[in-house]
Amino acid sequence: SASIGCLMDIHRLLQEKGGAVRLSGLQPRVETMISMTGVHKIVPLHRDAEDARAAARDAERAVMATS
Repeated sequence: SASIGCLMDIHRLLQEKGGAVRLSGLQPRVETMISMTGVHKIVPLHRDAEDARAAARDAERAVMATS
């Protein structure tokens, strides 16, 4: 699907700049599509925006700890 391709382009562009895509609060149908295509192995899925922000903070702390 074009949407998956677009999402992967955004993921790649952000990753090149040290960023990351995180998805949260997906409708069940969208979450199923993300899982069926394997995107969930590349782009983390979170229950809600708060969980996504917490995971992003944890990832940033892990990077800082290894620097």
